[in-house]
Amino acid sequence: MSQQPQKRTWMVREDPEGQVIAVVHLRTESRGILLSSFAIDET
Repeated sequence: MSQQPQKRTWMVREDPEGQVIAVVHLRTESRGILLSSFAIDET
């Protein structure tokens, strides 16, 4: 079995308030940490 590391993981969550939060997880082969996270506010 060949193991393929996920480099980019997109997670989109919609809050009950009506806010759409998009979190971008960048995982590397040696380190799997939360690199960048931003929230998109829909008005």
